[in-house]
Amino acid sequence: MWLSADKSISTAFSEIAMKPNAANYLHRAFHADDTIAVALINKRTGEALQRVAPVADIASDRWQAWLRFKNREAFEVYYTINTLKPGTRRRDKEDVDAIRHLFLDFDDNGPTALERLRQRSDIPAPNYTVNTSPGKFQVIWRVQGFALAQAEHLLQGLARETGADIAVTDAARLLRLPGFRNHKYTPAHLVTVVFSHTEIFSPANFPSFPATQLFTATPGPNPFSSPRAATSSSTGDNSRSGEDWRRTLSRLRLGADPDRVIRELADARRDKAKPLDYATRTVRRALALIQSTPIRDRRALQ
Repeated sequence: MWLSADKSISTAFSEIAMKPNAANYLHRAFHADDTIAVALINKRTGEALQRVAPVADIASDRWQAWLRFKNREAFEVYYTINTLKPGTRRRDKEDVDAIRHLFLDFDDNGPTALERLRQRSDIPAPNYTVNTSPGKFQVIWRVQGFALAQAEHLLQGLARETGADIAVTDAARLLRLPGFRNHKYTPAHLVTVVFSHTEIFSPANFPSFPATQLFTATPGPNPFSSPRAATSSSTGDNSRSGEDWRRTLSRLRLGADPDRVIRELADARRDKAKPLDYATRTVRRALALIQSTPIRDRRALQ
């Protein structure tokens, strides 16, 4: 079931959203022996930590106490929405083991976007509705039977049709973990969740989208490998790093997979002391800028 149909989404959410226990949420969303990653990022200092472990460990009292401690120290707490291969230490797309969830991110006029989604008869009611920030929401469906490419194809189509964030559609995506505080706001915003039902959906439960409407790029040369000659730019930075920034921003605005952009940029910039760190920071900055831009302005750039 959806949120109350006779009330506004924001009113209904404020009445029934629970102060979530992160461990309870993880046990609802995953199997105890599933492997996922948790990432902690302090956006004030730039410090980042990542741990990959079974859900049973991450949901344990010891791990949860550590996560709460780091969250009090202004670290944002994220988790991988899909499971990873046992034994991996990374969370790249190649490390995804099973598609457990589909998700959409509404960061512009969230209550209205949720209400429009509720009116759709061809899209099932999500299992979880997460309030990540004031007026911003994520909806999550429990699923099975999806291949990775199939899930991302569907997410791109759903995002374009519903007004969700097109940049948040990759299967290895990190989402905010309910039960912890979002430090972008003062006071920090508690991330809460509404549990709607326990049904698990298959591809047949969702609309289909022709591939030609979604994918415009085919594998080709690394777009970062041949820097253009320096020209004047609105950023005022004509260095190769400035060119990396402009290409990264452009590609992400067009819906490129952030993990792929990171890999390609790191591969092209092996002259850097820490190519992966450089690429990751560049992509994170670009995504933060895109997410702070109203959706109507993003669409004009696509």
